Amino acid sequence: MKKPRNLAVLSLAILCSLPMLSGHSVVHGQDAAARGRMTGGRTGSPSGWIPIVGDGMKERGWQLGTFPSRTAGVVVGYYYYLPPGYETDTDKRYPVIYWLHGLGGSPAGANPVVSLLDAGIKAGTAPEIILVSCTDPSKRSMWTDSKDGRTPVETVIVQELIPHIDATFRTIATRQGRAVEGYSMGGYGAAYLGFKYPDIFGVVSILAGALHTPDTLNARRNEIFLTAFGGDAEYVRARSPWTLLRRNADALRDRTFVRIHVGEKDQLREWNTQFHELLGELRIDHTWSVVPNSTHSATEFFANWPGNLFDFYRTAFAEAVAPPRGEGVPPMRVAGILPAARGRDALATKPRGQEPARDSGMGVQPMNHRHELAPAQAGDADVTKKRGRDARDTQGQDALATAAGLPADGKVEESLYKKTPQGDLKIHIHFPPGWTAQDKRPAIVFFFGGGWTSGRVEQFEPQAQYLAQRGMVAARADYRVRSRHGTTPDQCVEDAKSAVRWLRANAAELGLDPQRIVASGGSAGGHLAACAATIPEATVASPRGEGVPPLRVAGILPAVRERDALDTKEHGQDARDKEERGRDALATATPQAEGEDLSISSRPNLLVLFNPVLDTVALGEKYGMGDIGRRISPNHHLGKDLPPTIVFFGTEDRFLDGGKEFIAKAGELGLQARMYLAPDQPHGFFNRSPWQQRTTFLMDEFLTAHGYLQGPPTRELPAGGVALTPYDPAP
Repeated sequence: MKKPRNLAVLSLAILCSLPMLSGHSVVHGQDAAARGRMTGGRTGSPSGWIPIVGDGMKERGWQLGTFPSRTAGVVVGYYYYLPPGYETDTDKRYPVIYWLHGLGGSPAGANPVVSLLDAGIKAGTAPEIILVSCTDPSKRSMWTDSKDGRTPVETVIVQELIPHIDATFRTIATRQGRAVEGYSMGGYGAAYLGFKYPDIFGVVSILAGALHTPDTLNARRNEIFLTAFGGDAEYVRARSPWTLLRRNADALRDRTFVRIHVGEKDQLREWNTQFHELLGELRIDHTWSVVPNSTHSATEFFANWPGNLFDFYRTAFAEAVAPPRGEGVPPMRVAGILPAARGRDALATKPRGQEPARDSGMGVQPMNHRHELAPAQAGDADVTKKRGRDARDTQGQDALATAAGLPADGKVEESLYKKTPQGDLKIHIHFPPGWTAQDKRPAIVFFFGGGWTSGRVEQFEPQAQYLAQRGMVAARADYRVRSRHGTTPDQCVEDAKSAVRWLRANAAELGLDPQRIVASGGSAGGHLAACAATIPEATVASPRGEGVPPLRVAGILPAVRERDALDTKEHGQDARDKEERGRDALATATPQAEGEDLSISSRPNLLVLFNPVLDTVALGEKYGMGDIGRRISPNHHLGKDLPPTIVFFGTEDRFLDGGKEFIAKAGELGLQARMYLAPDQPHGFFNRSPWQQRTTFLMDEFLTAHGYLQGPPTRELPAGGVALTPYDPAP
């Protein structure tokens, strides 16, 4: 059938205009005659594969790119964004996000993302990334190849678009430098492509995903079920993210960064929650959150996003963007921090790839694994841990100065603080400008939230950076969680107490005051901080009940001991493969690890709690652990040794009642505990503006009042808006 004259003319006009609209040639270096041979795609007009050039495209930073697709038989278009420095820094390569739009949408669906990315890069709050927004000519493919072959979206992206992007732009052409992200139908597509091709995509971001099963697709999107999938339930099932996640779990676990976010009021929240739970059951590490005050609306979703949209990518791409070492310059591994009086004799350089001596036992570790993080890695907790590698080597004069106890000039470093049967735990330490090992600075340690199941150590990076600039040593500690380690909340408590003990034991090397250590955290992390102050050691280590193995109380080796003390006894975990680690490893845990020094207190001197979970009696039933909930419930262990405490909650937080009970009991005991409330705010409110700034300001005032900081807060409060109000427990 011949095309209508007006459609043919329109198609020709679009094709002729492309070279002027794109920053690159239409076919990007391929034979231009090939375009002339492309005569009508399998979905009809070639214009279906070329996105419309809309108003404001240039202002947002978009450009239009095209290439001739042999699979589709037409010229295929896409939007792309290049970081501001792309044209000037001609030696640099960049990670790429492939963005998938929702049902009925177009590449312009990524407009909120590109606007936020461009602003973030220019402000220094987002990593430099190339963003590619893909085209679905049918607008309802679910980002798979249609069964009839007429819309080969998946094949075009995987076999043609990605190689074309890597050949055309200076990309990091590895799985570690490649992400797939999508919203709604695009979230389904991101999960589908990301989990089907784990060797192509190292990062998967599912935003309010329309995570249909074959049954729900047939019932609720019957037209798509019939057209894209040919009415074939088995064809749907084979292309279902639910199927692929289970099938490829081993290829994803400990290799792929995954995040899943959904709106608080989104009708798709239940599906996303179930998918998040499946990720946890399969022990696939991921980031999960519910975006407050958001329905299934991209506008609401991105406007109410808690925190920084691109912090996830700073972590996920950290390994890919790490700069190469200079030719012929061997790396420097700093084997330990020693008091400056011992001088540079303590330093030891290592040839490339050689590791320092390591202790083979479990438990809290001395300071023999401390490394400086490159700027792009600051705040990245799990990049090296997930890959099963040591922290990246330090080199040059900065490493020499650090190891000799010289000023750190505001650097961030990483140390191994604990070894467990489920893996090593690291702590990220922000040192203030002008720091020396001879200082006695106040210190704070932050614990991330995530329901004892997930979460990442970079959550409190903004607060840690701020307090370091104010003069404190600020740490962010990793700890075991269910999705990554198969552990239970009481083991999270063990790790939190270990982290505080490690800071205190290594105070001389860290230049901090062991009598001025603050514990802080949000949600489950706030619970851990509170437990460090309230739960006695014997309570954590008590038997768990019938059929439940005892807890491991980690041992500590003081940093001043000789390296001979590190050669402790193996705990028999080397023979276990990865599948057996996790819950099974608990069965072999001994009640107490060798070298434990419980004379070093794990109690902090102050508490700063962000919507903490303070009553955990219900956890016993949830985790099948008998009385575990009561044993680690701060509200059930409050005593007169509780340190001065400040607590932040939103008035709509489901855990607020526990906070009110905490304040009431503290008042009855005559303790210093104060709570501030954010009107009409849900759980997690402190992660986003303006509440992040407001809670940080109040935290600063609290620390200043107790002599941990000097002078007024340096963080500016947002203009206008509603402030947090002190909670009055009086009826």
